[in-house]
Amino acid sequence: MSSSNIKILSLICKPKDKGGQGGYKLALGKNSTDTFYWLSLKSCTFRNIQYNVQSSGPRKNNFFYFNLDGDEEKVEVPEGFYSIYELIDVVKTGVETILAASGIIPLPTLTSLDYNPISAKVSIVINGNGSATPFELLGGTYSASINSLLGNTIDVSLDTLAAVKYTFDSIVNLQHDDRIHLVSSSMAQSIGLTSTGRNGRTIALLRAIPVDKPFGEIVTYESSDIDGERVYFPNGLNLSTVDIALQDTDGNTIDLQNTVLSVEIIAWRDK
Repeated sequence: MSSSNIKILSLICKPKDKGGQGGYKLALGKNSTDTFYWLSLKSCTFRNIQYNVQSSGPRKNNFFYFNLDGDEEKVEVPEGFYSIYELIDVVKTGVETILAASGIIPLPTLTSLDYNPISAKVSIVINGNGSATPFELLGGTYSASINSLLGNTIDVSLDTLAAVKYTFDSIVNLQHDDRIHLVSSSMAQSIGLTSTGRNGRTIALLRAIPVDKPFGEIVTYESSDIDGERVYFPNGLNLSTVDIALQDTDGNTIDLQNTVLSVEIIAWRDK
């Protein structure tokens, strides 16, 4: 392919370019007369700002649920990104407050809610102080919850009479998706880059981007083989206007808020 027919499209997506649901739409008018037959993703850069505790939207998960003496209770956790120790502190305070206000005699108490960094698991002790007050963790009933983040994924009743320590059944997982999808219906049409996602959902996938940086830091993807990864579009593409977005693996568009998504596309004009 002739190098004179290669175009580098540098897409700098800023908050002012947002369309619906946090995606972006960019007008590239200078390319309105060009027809491109090959595309390849060169790079993608964005800031990892996905909260692990969300108070709204399809991934709402900001309550810790339990059943106390037959009544369902929940601790609300404000939206944000939490370390395991920060999250445990909020949950511990909430559980203690509910126990203290329960009016149960004798009053049950939260003896401990601890994280073991060796096993990556949380344990809990509820002391009935001489009574077998029913206390049940509800991680099975509420899969989208703080319970799940802390590793409680089943409903389980605790022994409060003997005040036996219970270790949650699963490891702590405060990370969101390990990969997120860079999508564009204008650049990934019905062939080539288009892929079928979870539950038979068709997604206009440019690339699955590994999220290899912690919260707040910059994630950078660089192609290791631009030529080998290029995709051919026999009918050609007109890229005078492009749409682009980041989505989680359930297909929800990720709102980068006031940060920037930078994407470089290599486009070839010749067939």
